Amino acid sequence: MQHLLPKLNLGNGTLINKPPPCSIEGATDNGIRDDISSSMVGTFTTTQKLQYTADDPHTCITVGKDHTTNPPSNFDDIEAFKTITMMLGMLPRSTPVDAHDNLKERKGSAIKDSYDRQELSTLGAFAQLAAGEHDTATLATNRISTDGMELRIMSCISDFPMEEDLTITTTSEYPKKVVHSLYRMFLKDSQQPKEILSSPNILRPLRPKVAEGMTSLQYMQKLNKRWMRPSLPQHLWILENVLISPSSQHDTKFQSVLLPHLSRYTAAISYRKMARWFGNECLSIPYIKALEKVLASDIPPILCPTMKAAYCSYTEENNDMHFLSEFVLPYADAFKPQNGQLLDLTTKFPNLIEMALVMNGTSSRQTCQIYTNATRAEFHCLLLELLQRFQAALAALTAVDEEVANSTDDGAEKFNENVREVDVIGYGLLRICTGCAFRMHLDNIERLLLPNDPRKYAGGASTEDAEGFSAHQAVFTPGFKFDAMEVPMLLSQSYVNWLQFMVGPFRAVEILFSHITSYHFPYKSISLSILAVPRTTDTFLSWSRLFSSHAFIPAPNNDTILEFLQEGSDADKQRQAAEKLVLQLRRAPTLENLKFLKGLTYMNIGTMAQTILAKIGNSSTISDNICAEMVSLYDLFVELPPKQQFFRNLNKMTTFRGTVHGEASLSTLLPAFTEHMTLEDRQYYKDVTILPDMKDFGHVIGASILSCPSCAIFLQKLASMSGSPSTFVIRGNHRTISGCSLPAWTPDRYVKAMNTSLGLLLRQDLIALMQEQGDKRKYQ
Repeated sequence: MQHLLPKLNLGNGTLINKPPPCSIEGATDNGIRDDISSSMVGTFTTTQKLQYTADDPHTCITVGKDHTTNPPSNFDDIEAFKTITMMLGMLPRSTPVDAHDNLKERKGSAIKDSYDRQELSTLGAFAQLAAGEHDTATLATNRISTDGMELRIMSCISDFPMEEDLTITTTSEYPKKVVHSLYRMFLKDSQQPKEILSSPNILRPLRPKVAEGMTSLQYMQKLNKRWMRPSLPQHLWILENVLISPSSQHDTKFQSVLLPHLSRYTAAISYRKMARWFGNECLSIPYIKALEKVLASDIPPILCPTMKAAYCSYTEENNDMHFLSEFVLPYADAFKPQNGQLLDLTTKFPNLIEMALVMNGTSSRQTCQIYTNATRAEFHCLLLELLQRFQAALAALTAVDEEVANSTDDGAEKFNENVREVDVIGYGLLRICTGCAFRMHLDNIERLLLPNDPRKYAGGASTEDAEGFSAHQAVFTPGFKFDAMEVPMLLSQSYVNWLQFMVGPFRAVEILFSHITSYHFPYKSISLSILAVPRTTDTFLSWSRLFSSHAFIPAPNNDTILEFLQEGSDADKQRQAAEKLVLQLRRAPTLENLKFLKGLTYMNIGTMAQTILAKIGNSSTISDNICAEMVSLYDLFVELPPKQQFFRNLNKMTTFRGTVHGEASLSTLLPAFTEHMTLEDRQYYKDVTILPDMKDFGHVIGASILSCPSCAIFLQKLASMSGSPSTFVIRGNHRTISGCSLPAWTPDRYVKAMNTSLGLLLRQDLIALMQEQGDKRKYQ
């Protein structure tokens, strides 16, 4: 794995005494911590000797008369890490972080072992399905179990909704008093319970009570007829059993029954997530609108009819063939299904149907170019209709309460019809976006797409949305920029990545199903367990303390940066106050508002207000001319200048809303790291009792998305600083940093190392911002 951070010039100078902390109004409110109460920070005294128990090489016991006290505290440093990552999420990178997708990069890829590559691909697909309606899941696995027959998968899912009837498979003691807390603690919008899970635990999904006496396939078929959303543990039970049932591996007849039901089930379990993605106003809708503005009559002819030779791989040609045979061919009169299950499409595509009839039953690559001058307009119109129908079906599903909809026969029938449409169209779009014809079409109409280039809208997306989008497909790659948002050089590739992202759950079904039904798949069963980790607090260290102390970001002097932040924050507070008052002036000008504005120094507002007050004098009425002058004040606040957006976000930073990412949670519990911890590191694991249950899991961490840069750096440091011979293997990393935390049991030296790496990156980006805004102050 390549290093992600640039080498930073730290400057020269001598460390100075700690400057007094800046006083910021409200700095200790709403989760921001300037000072940490001593009662919250445990003390640590070294014990006489630590020794491993005979039957548990991971658990330390104290030998001697002294007793261990609380483990050493990493609280302040983790709070600082939250602040650093949140601030990095608000700033453009002065030096871009490199993005990597190790499954796509062959040359120079960090994955050298072919088994690692296969395992990562399988885990990524499994994670996509395991996440259900959730955006992310992170998995670890035992490559070879004790008996070599069982594939054990550990799933760590963000915002995991616990069920009261889950069983604990870990050998550790599990206090019953936290079961109630587990039930609600991972739900995003629910009120948090007072009791909080204090240490990680391993849970097992259970068979749904209503599925007693049924096979997993039978229960899936029942759900597809009358949908009743399974809980996430029930969903994982279904996947665990249906994918590795005795008949699923080499019985082709059983596979032909299972695959369509699994695809339909995936559409139902994932439609909420796909609707969020597909309906994103900045990262998805612009792609659809740009395609809609291209008229079929304006599509230029293909200049080189045999251009596919330079484009197509065997896989892409094969996907085009499947699109013809499985999606287009059924619309031919001779092949129309008797059950009338075809989509009622308004687009006519006779040339594509004729091509499908000609190619029916052949695998010749010579006749595989389906994008031609005869089919180019049909292909475009069919693509548009499928996108519009897909969007409409997702909207129809999300517009109703699925439980209410499925409470009546008519409601269930309508719900199933929309799910079927999402499933069928999703498969069709998957075939299109993984084929050669789609890329040929995009390159052919690129001139028509450029005036409405969808990449330029990406900058308006929230940090979380941008991270999620780039995490799945690393869409924003180096080469071209709209403002601060990096976008790919090739417009066509951004469309391919976008559409593949949108139909990701269907792609995962294909990959996983193909792998587990292969004769090369060595396992006879899958055992899925769930890693439940504590939710991080919503507190974080105030930025004033972060830069006024040398304990978090080592640098010769952070005083100038602190002054810059303070002045920018104060100016934004003045602007916010002025915005409210000026808005009131426009509605009903008052002397009181003018007198307050007279005292502001921001943007010459005070001078303007003073001039207006002088003209008013002692008059009790305000003339129309003076009213017009007052209204002109409003024009200063029509739009927040881009340079001030950072300080607006900084002042809004009152509560930490990030999470501990699954890669960080899993890696700090896997033996690739824990078996190489020092005795001092183990003190932070005082409350962690599940390490014996993790002993069979390996160093490959699969995920439904690319990892964030922070996690990629963290995994590097765990391996290098611990001296572990096993480097963690992940799919890769995107380039968007957002607010995140680290597990509470992370040894402090690793937290400090992360604060140093990301803190210096933050310092560099802030200095670049100062220079961009023309700040002439010297900094070291």
